[in-house]
Amino acid sequence: MISQKKSPGDVVVALSGATSYLGGRFVDRALSRGVRIIPIIRNEGGRGRLPPALSDAPAIHLNKFAEDEAILSQASIVINMATCYGRSNESIDQLYAVNVGLPLMLISAAARNGIYNFINIGTVLDKSVGLYAQTKHFGDELLSVLAQQSCRLILVKPDIFFGPGEKDSSKLPIRLIRELKAQVPSISLSPGEQRRYFLHVDDVADAVVSVLENISSFSYGQSVVGLGSDIPSTIREFALTAKAILQSKTVLEFGALPYRPGEPMTTDLDRSSVEKINWRPRYDLHQAITDVINRDGPDGYINLGR
Repeated sequence: MISQKKSPGDVVVALSGATSYLGGRFVDRALSRGVRIIPIIRNEGGRGRLPPALSDAPAIHLNKFAEDEAILSQASIVINMATCYGRSNESIDQLYAVNVGLPLMLISAAARNGIYNFINIGTVLDKSVGLYAQTKHFGDELLSVLAQQSCRLILVKPDIFFGPGEKDSSKLPIRLIRELKAQVPSISLSPGEQRRYFLHVDDVADAVVSVLENISSFSYGQSVVGLGSDIPSTIREFALTAKAILQSKTVLEFGALPYRPGEPMTTDLDRSSVEKINWRPRYDLHQAITDVINRDGPDGYINLGR
């Protein structure tokens, strides 16, 4: 049973980012465990992008938050999965609004409504990587100041995750797999010696559910849950593994591109709280890549028949 402050058997989560790739996978798993979800959406136009199971659910609208805030009092836990990566040339104001302003507004509203459990999905990327990482870390720092000892603030920080049906083809893992599968002539890459704890998206979704199920094991104040595979792999190893599974003839041009400015060669993964959630990834690298190859379809479609 998931620990909560509301009545037994009635776990209610207020969730921002339900329309995201990770959010949709989390929703499926949480609902199957009897969790009720109140989606937090920008406006009513966002309802059409919600997972089908939430299409008729009462929602909190950010464009009329003062009017809808009373709905929040039904929840026992707030989870923020909303994020802005800046991949569509968003301004720094837009990055700040989503990655800093939104979680601060939600944790403040949670406190006003007697909710003392707040989960924020962050990043393991170093601040030096760019504005996305800087704003995500700044948001976490301010959340920690607001939380202090007044609530459980759990910062879930997954390393790079990927899976079938991802609509954002700009992310390196899914782009590599799709281009190798399409047998493009060549792919230009950096030397590829960065080591990352690659994860299947379903493992990340399962981990967030495990945080819910074990939330009472966390103390009040800030806790960090770093998520990653058991064994790190270099980007070169990822690309060569995908190429081998697909038997692709695509030429991988390692070293054709420079590393990004400030590119970390390793991931600083804080696993100190992982034992509290009784979680381990189900997919290793080979299994995760194979699952994408078998089930990924065009434009984010997941082929359930394979």
